[in-house]
Amino acid sequence: MRYLFSLMLLIIFPLQAEVYKCTTNGSTTFSDQPCSDNAERIEIKTTPPATVDIETQQEITQEFEEESRISEIKALNQENDELVLEINRIQKQSETDLEALREKTYELDDGRMATSDPTVFGDMNQVIADTKQKTEELKERIRVNEERLETLHQQVLTEEKP
Repeated sequence: MRYLFSLMLLIIFPLQAEVYKCTTNGSTTFSDQPCSDNAERIEIKTTPPATVDIETQQEITQEFEEESRISEIKALNQENDELVLEINRIQKQSETDLEALREKTYELDDGRMATSDPTVFGDMNQVIADTKQKTEELKERIRVNEERLETLHQQVLTEEKP
């Protein structure tokens, strides 16, 4: 990354665009092309940045990239923590909903469950299915975040190698 940046600086700085100064009716304009026969070519002298300046900029860029990675890692970890809490909340709500539905049932002598409300068992199945779907979606988000975290950690390890 550093070498690419340095190479780009060395290539870009020697390139110069031509600049022309034109004065028409007392008005002065500057352009990259001659605007009339009396256009004056302006010579812009540039000097490449000192090696110290390039190295300083590279260090700043590297620090920024590192801080950015650290910030992203913290955000992903926080999001995963929140997703785990959301999964726990959904599961507790599911247990509460199922318990409320179980109260509408009774047990027969042979151990089977029965109810006078024909929708109770369907409602129980729906609560279970909804809970499963929601928790699987959240677990998938956690998995994606974990993959991104692994990528970020690999980047850190790669940059630490001499």
